[in-house]
Amino acid sequence: MLPIRMRNNKKWFSLRMMLFLVICMASVLPQKAEAVQQNQKPVQQNQKATQQNQKTTQQNQVVSQQKKEAAEQLGKALDYFVSKKYHECLMIMQDLDKHYRLNPRYKAYLGVCYYYDWDYKNAVKYLDEAIPQLGNFAPHERSFYYWADAESYFNLQKYAEAIPLYETMLTVCYENEKPDAYYRMGFCYLFAENWVGAWNNLLQARDGYLASRNTPDMQARIMQVNHMLDGLKPKVVGNVIENLLKK
Repeated sequence: MLPIRMRNNKKWFSLRMMLFLVICMASVLPQKAEAVQQNQKPVQQNQKATQQNQKTTQQNQVVSQQKKEAAEQLGKALDYFVSKKYHECLMIMQDLDKHYRLNPRYKAYLGVCYYYDWDYKNAVKYLDEAIPQLGNFAPHERSFYYWADAESYFNLQKYAEAIPLYETMLTVCYENEKPDAYYRMGFCYLFAENWVGAWNNLLQARDGYLASRNTPDMQARIMQVNHMLDGLKPKVVGNVIENLLKK
């Protein structure tokens, strides 16, 4: 047997060794844990990047599908417009206008659809916005937008706003379309009790109808304009005399 002192020394040595090992492990374990965490960070970042890429891809696919569906709907709307099915076109264009920014021509189409649907307030809203941006378009196309806008104001009984649009239409429309604009302006001036202005425009309308549209279906209107000119004659003469006396 070992002496008691030696046995105690051996136990003490064993305890010191165990304590040393514990201290070493205590210092090594956090380093290992930190290393593991550091190694996990790139993995987590890669996972996040992958998830973000997948999300972006899904979003792009959704947007692409939406654009494709919108293009199909727009094609249907244009087919309806060309076929003069304005109400059907309006239903589609209204929905597209809520979700997309329509270009000026499509805004004008929408205004025309409102005009044919008798919604004159929305017609002037869209046409007033679109027309100034259509300067490079064909003159006859623009003349129709002016006509629809002017007619909408006319039906809203806003005659002062309608007159400039009819006048601009005259600069870009066909010759045989001019009598209609003069006819409408005649009424605008008539409602404003501007007898001379009404006379001049109705006279232009009558002469235009006789020159370019003297057809059986226009005889009733030509006769109406003649009666209106006869009725206006005393007022115009009286107005001219009154102005001469003022001088």
